[in-house]
This record gives sequence, C-alpha cells and structure tokens, in this order.
Amino acid sequence: MTIEIVTDKEFELLIRMLTHDLEKLITITSRVLKRLVEGSLTLENPRHRSLVQSSFYSMERSKKMIADLNDTIANRKLNVSIKPCNIAELIDKVADSFAPIAHNENISFEKNIENPEIVIDSDPDLLTRIIENYLYNAISHTETRGYIKLSLKSENKSEKNSCVICVENSGSTIPEDDLNKIFNVGVQLNLRQKRYWRGSGLGLAFCKMAAEAIGAEVGAVNLSEETGVIFYCSFASIKNNL
Repeated sequence: MTIEIVTDKEFELLIRMLTHDLEKLITITSRVLKRLVEGSLTLENPRHRSLVQSSFYSMERSKKMIADLNDTIANRKLNVSIKPCNIAELIDKVADSFAPIAHNENISFEKNIENPEIVIDSDPDLLTRIIENYLYNAISHTETRGYIKLSLKSENKSEKNSCVICVENSGSTIPEDDLNKIFNVGVQLNLRQKRYWRGSGLGLAFCKMAAEAIGAEVGAVNLSEETGVIFYCSFASIKNNL
C-alpha cells in the first residue's frame, strides 16, 4: 500500500512534510549535544543521561526518516506497511524518548494506558509520527510548569471495540472556528500570524494524511475557554476483545 503522489504540488508538499519532521528531531538532538559539549550536561547525572539517550533515539528515528525521504523522492510515493501493532508498546517507546525532553523544559509529562493489550492493524512508523507530532506540538505550546498527558483509551461504540490515543496539554486553546480546520496547512499559517499557533502547520497536515492512510481519524478539542487542548487519533476497531 502506498500514498500516491499525482501532481507536482502534492509531491512538493509531501517532501516539505517529511523534511519538517526530520528537521524537528535533528534540532532537538543538536541542542542536547551542544549542551553536552559545553559541559552543562554530564552523563553522571541520571536525568542528563536520559536526555542524551532520548537524543540517540531521535537520531535513530532520523535515519529511518531519511530513508523514507530518499525513497519518496525516487518513487514519488510514500510506502504504507500495515501490520498488527500493539499500541501500548509503541506508546511506551515514544513516551520513554519524549519524557526527558519535557522534563528538561520543566513541563510535567504523564502517560496513561488503560489497556496494554490493544492490538490494531496499522503502520507503526506512521502512527509513531502522528504521536510524535502531537507531543512536539504540545511542548511548543505548553508553558514552563505546565503539563502534557499521553493516553490510550478503549471505547465501545455500536457494539464495536475502538480506541483513541490522546495528547493533552495545558497550553492556550485553539479558536473554536478553526478547530475543525486545524489540520489544514493554510489555517495554521493564519493562526501563526495571529500568534495563536507556533509552527508551520506541516506536522499536523502530515498527521491527517497519515491517519487517512492507516484508517484512523484525527481531531482536536478544547478543554475550556482559555487553556487546555486535546489532540486525538482514533481507530474504529481493534483486534482483541476488551
């Protein structure tokens, strides 16, 4: 299965999305390595060591992204590999890498998995990218001493088992008129000009494209009038019985 690229405009946008995700991981790793060279981080400090280990994971992810980018440029398509995926295990891996970054910014990070046995048919790499984009967007919009929560919840709708991955942060809300359009690049650029949103919008646009390819649904909701936003990725059916 592949995400086919038809027009040059679509090809250019996909390349920008892929390089955006890659640049984000490289930037984070570069900041950590700079602090390590300057001596403000030491491997003897357990918290610092966790941050360096997180950066190593980011570089490993970057290698995979470069391979995907090269393949996309060569073939004008993005491969989608659907297979059974234990979401809890995937979330654990992403959370272990992200937690030291959040703590380094003095942001509380919490992970909550209701059912560790949930298995879905998905592309684990694309799903990881969706979660990572949500988390790094959250850290960009969460003030010092704020919080970020990553959760996996199981639901039962219309006699079908389903699940939803949520990333909640304590940052500013999104204008209600734009909630349903926040995954469109142009809308986010407009919000950025209004100072409601920090970022290019490419990450969430990629999340929408990836979600469609793996049979998921993405969205966002405000928790109150002023603070708190939840970004979610939901799956209509899962393989195991809850």
